[in-house]
Amino acid sequence: TLGFSTNTYKFGVEYAPVRDVRFRASFNQAVRAPNIAELFTTASIGPGGSIDPCWGPTPTLTEAQCARTGVTAAQYGNLGVNPASQFNTQTGGNANLHAETAHTWSYGVVFQPTFLPNFSATIDYYDIRITGAITTQSGVSIITNCALTGNADQCAAIHRNPANGSLWLTNAGFVSTLSENSGLLENKGIDVNVHYSFPIDNFGKLIFNLQGTDTLHNVTQPQTAVPDPTTGTLVAGPSYDCAGFEGVTCLNPLPRWRHVFSTDWATPWQGLDLHAQWRYIGRTQVDALNQSPLLSSPSTIYPGYDHVASYSYLDLSASVAINSMFTARIGANNVLDKDPPIILSANCPVGPCNNNTWAQTYDPTGRFLYVHLEAKF
Repeated sequence: TLGFSTNTYKFGVEYAPVRDVRFRASFNQAVRAPNIAELFTTASIGPGGSIDPCWGPTPTLTEAQCARTGVTAAQYGNLGVNPASQFNTQTGGNANLHAETAHTWSYGVVFQPTFLPNFSATIDYYDIRITGAITTQSGVSIITNCALTGNADQCAAIHRNPANGSLWLTNAGFVSTLSENSGLLENKGIDVNVHYSFPIDNFGKLIFNLQGTDTLHNVTQPQTAVPDPTTGTLVAGPSYDCAGFEGVTCLNPLPRWRHVFSTDWATPWQGLDLHAQWRYIGRTQVDALNQSPLLSSPSTIYPGYDHVASYSYLDLSASVAINSMFTARIGANNVLDKDPPIILSANCPVGPCNNNTWAQTYDPTGRFLYVHLEAKF
C-alpha cells in the first residue's frame, strides 16, 4: 500500500479598530494526496492534443528546436498535418505521485457601517501557491517546453513514430501526458461580497447580494528549474498565465472578472418569495494569443473566433409555501435563451470542450424550466 505523511495548519488574525471596520489576514498550509484514479488509471493512447508546432511545410518552431522533440532534418517541413487538428496523447495514472502542498495567503477587510443597517461588504485578496501539484500537462505545452529548453523529462514524454516522425498517423506516435507532480501553480485574485437588505413599508423586504471574483493571475510553471540549453546552468522554467484566456492549454475560460448578482423580494403575501439572478462571465481570448512561448500555436486565428465576448444570463424563480408542509418553486434559468459561444475545433480540446463549446462554463441547452416541490414531515 502507498502511505503519505503530511502536515496541515492555519494561522489567522483579526483586528477591529472601530466597530464599522474589521481587518483580517490568514496563512494556511493544505495538502492533498493523490486519489486512486490519479495513481492507477490504466494508460491509454488516443486523440487529445491539438496542433504539433513542428508539422506542416512551415513549422512554427525552428529546425533545431524541432530536433529536440525528435524530428529529423529530413522530416522537418514534411510532417503531415492532421485535418482534425489533433495528435495522440497518452493519458493515465502514475503510481509514483506524491502529495501536493498548497500555501494560501489572504488579506481582507469587512465593512459593516452603523449608519447603514443591514449592509455588509467584504473584500479579500488571496494568493494560492501549489507546489508539486497533481495535474496533467497539455501535449502542446510539453512539445514547446522541450523545444525551447531541451528539458530531458519533457523531451522524454514525446514519442514520435520512428518511421515518419508523426504524432497522429498511428498509435506509435504520441505525447505522454500522464498524471504528474507539476512544478508550480499560482492563483491570485480578489473576492468581493456585498449584501444589503431593507424593508419596503407595507410591501415586504428587498435583499441584494453580489458575489464576484477578479482573477489577477493563474500561472502554471511546469518546471521550476531547467538547464539552459546553451550554458547548462539552471534557470527558471518557462510559465504561462491563463487569466483572461481559454483554449487548448488553458482549457475552460477563466475571465478576469465574473459575478453573480441576485435580488430577492420577500413579499408581504404569506409564503411568496420572488428571486432574480444575473450571472456575468467576462471576456476571454484564445490562449494562442498569449505571449508565453508555451502557449504559442500555429493555428489560424479567424476574425470573430479569437475571443469569447462577455456573457450575461438572467434567471428567475418564485417560491410559495402551500401550507406548513409543502413548498413549491417554479423557475427558469437563461430566461432569454442565449446560445453558447461557438469554439473552433483547433481551440476546442476533446473532453472539457463538448460540441464546440465550453459546456462547463456556458449554458449549452438554452432556456431551462423547472418545478420543485418540497415536503417537510
